[in-house]
Amino acid sequence: MDIKLSVILTTYNRYTQLLNIIRNIKKQTFINYEIIVADDCSTDETSLIRETYPNVIYIKTSQNCGYAKNCLNALLKARGEYIIFLSDDDDLICDTFFHEAMELFDKDPCIDSVFGRVKTINGNHEFVSNEPFKQTYNSADFITKIMSLRFTFLDLFSFSSFIFKKDLFIKTDPFKAIFPEAGSVDISAIIKYLMISEKVGFIDKPVYLWVKSTDGSLSGSRKDDLSYQIIQSVSAAFDIYEFREVTEDKIKMLNDYILYIFDAIASDYRFLLNRNSIFKQINTLKNEEVYIYGKGWLGLQIQSYMLSNNIGQFRGFIDDFKKGHNDTTDLASFKLSNPTGHVIVSSLKYKDLLKIYKDLSCLQQVVIHDLISEQI
Repeated sequence: MDIKLSVILTTYNRYTQLLNIIRNIKKQTFINYEIIVADDCSTDETSLIRETYPNVIYIKTSQNCGYAKNCLNALLKARGEYIIFLSDDDDLICDTFFHEAMELFDKDPCIDSVFGRVKTINGNHEFVSNEPFKQTYNSADFITKIMSLRFTFLDLFSFSSFIFKKDLFIKTDPFKAIFPEAGSVDISAIIKYLMISEKVGFIDKPVYLWVKSTDGSLSGSRKDDLSYQIIQSVSAAFDIYEFREVTEDKIKMLNDYILYIFDAIASDYRFLLNRNSIFKQINTLKNEEVYIYGKGWLGLQIQSYMLSNNIGQFRGFIDDFKKGHNDTTDLASFKLSNPTGHVIVSSLKYKDLLKIYKDLSCLQQVVIHDLISEQI
C-alpha cells in the first residue's frame, strides 16, 4: 500500500520529548502514514528511537546543520503524497486530525492544504483563538484573511498545524531562505505555498500544541538586539519577494507585513528601555480595577508584573486578535459591558495608540493610561 502521509519530526537532544510526541502521533485514527525522525546530530540517546520504534524512519545528520536543512533532508526522503512537519517539543492534540484532513482532500481535489487551530502555551498562559474561519478558502482569499489579522496568525494556526501536498510544497523551494535559521522561515513557507495553491481546507478544532519560549518574544529571545529581531522576523519578506514574479499585490502584502513587524520590534524595544519607569507608574494603580488592552508580549509583561507584585485587581485583556481565551474579550464586547476602572494600553505603537484612544473615548467610567505619557 502506498504511503498517504509523511510525518516529518525534527529533533535535537530531546529524546524524552521525542518519545512523547511519537506516542501521541500513534494515537491518530488514520494509519496510512510514515514517521520520519530527522535528527540534527543529537549527542544524547536519540538514536535509541530505532530500537523503541523500529518502523520509524531515522535520519541523522553528520553534523549539526540547523532546522531548515534538517527539514529539507527529511523532505527528500518522504514517500507520502501529503506531508506535515512537527517539532519534538510540541505535540498533536487531536487524534482525528490526519483522518479529517484526508477526508477533506478526498472530498475536494482542489484543496491543496488543510489546517487546524493551534493551542498555545506561553508561560502560565494557555490560549485557543475562536477567530472565525470558513471551511474552505480560495488561497488568494486566505492570504487576504492573513493580512486582515496583521500577520499575527501564529497564535491561530502554525506551520505544524498544516498538512500540505508534498509535490506542490517542493515547488516552493522550501527552506531555501536568505537566513534559513530565522524564526520566520515557517511564515514564508506557508505564504509561498498559498501563492501557488488553489484552495485551503479548515478543521475547526485545536489540532496542535505549540509551547512558546518562556520569554514570549517575537522570535524567542534577545528583544534588546534589534538587528537580530529584524533578521528573525523580516527575513520572511525577502524570501517571499524573491519567490516568483513581483506583483503589486505581493508588494502591498509585504509592505504591510514589514510595517507591522518594524512597529512591533520598536514598541517592545522602547518598553525595555523604559521598563522601570513604566512599572513605577503602574504601582500607582495598586487598589484599582485594571484591564490591559493588548495580549501580546508587552501586555503579558505588564500582567506578570501586576500579579507578582499584588498591584491592582486584574480584570482581563482586551484584544480583537486574541479573543477566545477566558481572560480576553474583544473591544465591542468590552464596550457593551459598561465597564468601570482603568485600562492600560500595552502598546508603544503610535498609530495603534491613537486608534485605541478613539475607540475607548466614549466610555465615561474608564480611565485610559498609555505607556508613552510621562505619568500613567
